[in-house]
Amino acid sequence: MHEEPNPLFAKSRLKLYYVSNQNLVSFAEVKHVTPFPEIIANFIGIVHELKPDLLNGDGGKNRPNLIAPCLMMSGNGNPRTGRIKSNFEQRYRINIVFGLFHQSSKVFSKKGVETLRKL
Repeated sequence: MHEEPNPLFAKSRLKLYYVSNQNLVSFAEVKHVTPFPEIIANFIGIVHELKPDLLNGDGGKNRPNLIAPCLMMSGNGNPRTGRIKSNFEQRYRINIVFGLFHQSSKVFSKKGVETLRKL
């Protein structure tokens, strides 16, 4: 982990702590929102910036058995967002989870976690 002064943060002496991209293994974004296409596409952009190897097909070699990057949303998707979710999960090494509050026991159960894509 790196640390450095961040003069842009409210003009304070607080330090900025971060992990460099080469040391980043996985990450998650959690939203309290009903899924919509633009938020899913935005997550693909974040994955592209942080872990582009997970989008081009060679992201599964010699990796630890950890959960792939996740986008988790509290709301349930409609059929259109469900198709987008399925398509992106098939094409890329990512997880998109809908209904986090409604189905949290399903998502985080032992069986549910086993269905999430791994790196």
